[in-house]
Amino acid sequence: RHAIDTRLRTVSYADCREFSRAMVLKVEREYMDHLEDFLKGTGVLDGRIIIGFQPGAANAYKMWPSERFIDLGRRLVSAAPDVRIIITGSRSEGKLCGYIAEKIGREAVSVAGKVSLKLLGALVSRLEVLVTNDTGTMHMAVALKTKTVSLFCPTDPLGVGALQDRHLHRIIHKRRPCSPCITKRCGEPFCMNRIEVEEVFEAVTESIYENSTL
Repeated sequence: RHAIDTRLRTVSYADCREFSRAMVLKVEREYMDHLEDFLKGTGVLDGRIIIGFQPGAANAYKMWPSERFIDLGRRLVSAAPDVRIIITGSRSEGKLCGYIAEKIGREAVSVAGKVSLKLLGALVSRLEVLVTNDTGTMHMAVALKTKTVSLFCPTDPLGVGALQDRHLHRIIHKRRPCSPCITKRCGEPFCMNRIEVEEVFEAVTESIYENSTL
């Protein structure tokens, strides 16, 4: 059962019957206008393919290794010169996101800790696709109908993944005998390490170009 259905079922016990399963998030016009100025300041130009990376997560065991985000980013910008990568995250993830951006090169920029939640919503709505761990930013993208490539192992995408517009979302899920294991909290993300760069690269290119390639 999806987490949304579980919560709505709880609400129904309070005699609340009229509700929708769909997540909806609207971005106000002023934040879209602010985003244009913000993007110019980062060096991300209009007309380019903007791909988002969300490398952080609430816990390390849910995170795809940073070196693989770096490898993925390099492959994407090498395959298509008009690709730019924006790396999102919280202020506490600033060092991680900055490191990934630096290693990818001038085509990548970190905005971790530099945008409000409302401006982040505007930014996510402008992305061609978001490559993300199981995070709040992933749920924001789903609500905004932004394409995602979501990386799962310790959590179950059937319970916390995209519930709506599933044609927009590609899920890479490495099943293990011990998963879902959200309560185990391994210190090292052994299962996330099983997700290869090549399969994420293919999912991103398919998401952007359907049956063509970069």
